[in-house]
Amino acid sequence: MAAAAVAITDEAAASDALVSRITAVRLSLRPSEQRVASYVLGQPNRVAHMAIAELAEAVGVTDPTIARFCQALGFTGYKAFKVALAKSLATGVPYVHTDVSAQDSSADVIAKVFDRSIATLIAMRNQVDPKLLERAAEAVAGARRVEFYGVGNSGVVAMDAQHKFFLLGMHTVAYNDPHWQVQSAALLTPHARHDSNLRTCTARWRNRDRNYGARVATGKASRHRAGG
Repeated sequence: MAAAAVAITDEAAASDALVSRITAVRLSLRPSEQRVASYVLGQPNRVAHMAIAELAEAVGVTDPTIARFCQALGFTGYKAFKVALAKSLATGVPYVHTDVSAQDSSADVIAKVFDRSIATLIAMRNQVDPKLLERAAEAVAGARRVEFYGVGNSGVVAMDAQHKFFLLGMHTVAYNDPHWQVQSAALLTPHARHDSNLRTCTARWRNRDRNYGARVATGKASRHRAGG
């Protein structure tokens, strides 16, 4: 039974990886190959049953273009790509989806929004490392105080996390101002760092001030800097 569960998880992860690859390479492809990628993402069920010549005609490209598209994704050819796509669709999970457009009906909008949310949750489930999750849980559970740092939209996420952990009976605080983050981090002594836990909420590590606050908290940056 355990082996079967692992197999299902691996297959789901592979399915999600296919869409991730298509999305990742699409903008780096030639214009003709980008059209192939867009067509596949928009009509995956139809593509799964099309011959290479049929797909080429539908997109308006040549057979070699389809072959190059498949090779860019890491497949040996169109046949291997179709097998992977079929497995993705067979899971019953909408890994391949399109954005909401102005021409969509209300039913289409509902389906796309919920399908994307479901796909995102399953993708996250497949990517979470249980060992790393356990380490993070132990660190948070053993801390006397948990601080959440976030800027912009991530600041709202930090505040939501602070509220949820507070309901669990933990001493928590959330800062969405970069300067407050640095000042709070600077007050953490080596002993306090051991008893406290810092969580940064962000989609991208590109905010200089928040990064600095995190570095101060971990002792990897000076507590004082010009203009701070």
